[in-house]
Amino acid sequence: MTSITTKKGGAVRPRRRGQNSLAAGLALILSGAAVQAQGTAAEKLPLRVCADPDNLPFTSSDAATPGLYMDLAQHLANQLGRTLVPVWAATYAPQRMMRTTLLAHTCDMFLGVPLDAHFMEHRVILSRPMLDVGYALVSMPNSGFTDLASLRGKHVVVQYGSPVQDMLALRDDVTPVTVTTPDEGMQALQQGRGEAALLWGPSAGYINHTRLHDSFQVLPLSGETMQWRAAIAFDARDTALRTQVDDALQQDGAVITRLAAQYGFPSAAAAPAKVSAPQPIVAGDDNALDDFQPPVVTKDTTPSAPEDALVVPPAAPQAAISASNAKPATAADIDDGNTLFNSTCSHCHGPDAVQGERRINLRLLHERYGNNMDQVFFTTVTHGRINKGMPNWSGVFTDAQFQHILAFLHSVQEKP
Repeated sequence: MTSITTKKGGAVRPRRRGQNSLAAGLALILSGAAVQAQGTAAEKLPLRVCADPDNLPFTSSDAATPGLYMDLAQHLANQLGRTLVPVWAATYAPQRMMRTTLLAHTCDMFLGVPLDAHFMEHRVILSRPMLDVGYALVSMPNSGFTDLASLRGKHVVVQYGSPVQDMLALRDDVTPVTVTTPDEGMQALQQGRGEAALLWGPSAGYINHTRLHDSFQVLPLSGETMQWRAAIAFDARDTALRTQVDDALQQDGAVITRLAAQYGFPSAAAAPAKVSAPQPIVAGDDNALDDFQPPVVTKDTTPSAPEDALVVPPAAPQAAISASNAKPATAADIDDGNTLFNSTCSHCHGPDAVQGERRINLRLLHERYGNNMDQVFFTTVTHGRINKGMPNWSGVFTDAQFQHILAFLHSVQEKP
C-alpha cells in the first residue's frame, strides 16, 4: 500500500502504487495524443498565399499558367502537407496590398519581395532567398552583344522609368528607343526598331520563351541596381511557418531552377553593366525579388501634359499641415529617407534620385517649385497621379516616413 490518497465521495482512501502508475501512464498517452492531434490539425490548415491574379510570369489566376511563384507556392504547400489557397489582390502598390492582406491575417505569406533589411520596417519577416531577378540584355543569338560596351553606335530599345534608362541617359554613343513595357520592347525588337533591348528580365524572358519560341537571347545584366534577390514575406510573428518554408526552400534548388527555365527567366552568365548608383541595402541570406518588378509608368503624350511628374492637385489641407509642421531633419532622418526612397521610389525616380529624365528628376524640385516644394511633395504623395504612374502612398508610409523622404530629397537638390 502507498501513502498517496485521493478523495472520493468525501472519504479519503489509500491507492495501490500500481494503480497510480497506470493512471499516470494513461494520462501521459492521452496528453501526447491530444498534442499530436493538434499538430496534425495545424498542418492541415490551408496555406493562404497572397498573389496578384494578373502578373505573369510571376502569378496568375489562370490555372493553365499559374506563374513561377504560384507553382512554387503549390510545391511548398505539398511539402508542408497543406492545401494551397490563393488570396487574390492587385499589387500595383505592393506594400499597401500587404497591409490589407498579410498584415490583416487574410493570408499567410507573399512571394516576391526584395531581400531588404528595411522592407516594411520589420512588420514582416523574410525567408531565405528564392532566386535573383533583374534587368536583361535582349538581342538576336550570335549578335555579338554580350555587354553594354558592345552596344556602341547601335539603336537600343530601353524600358522607360528604369535604372537601365538612367544609365543610357549618361551615354551619347547609343540611340535609345524608349518603350513603356517589356511587351512593347520585345515587339520593337521584332519590328527591327532596335538591334538590342534593355528590359525587365523575367517578363522579356517569358515573352521570348512562350510567344517567340526563344528567338532571342536574354542575358541578365550584372552590376549595381541591375539584379535583386527575391524572398517570401510572412507576418513578423509567424516564425514557425517561416522556418518550415526555409527548410523546404533549402532542399528545393532544383525545383526553382526547373520553374525558372519553364517560364523563361534569364539564366545564362550575366552581362556586365556599369552604373554609378549604389546597390540597395540588403539583409543576410538567412533572413530572406520578386515580383517587385518596378511599376510600369505609362507615358502621357497629351500635348498639354505638364513636363514633370509632381503636379499639385486641388488644395489638400492635411498635406499643407504636414508640410508646415516639419521638424528640422537630423542626419539619421535623411539616412532613413534615403533608404525608404531607394527601396520604393527609385524604380521610377532613380537610385538616390539620380534620374536622366528631367520630367521625373526629383533633384530639381526646388528649382521648379521654390518654397512650394514641400507642399508639392506632400500633396502628390498623399493624392497620387495615377494617370502618370504615381500611386497614392497614404496608408503605406507614416507621416514621419514621408518627412524623412522629403528630408533626403532636400539634401540632394541641385542648385541652378
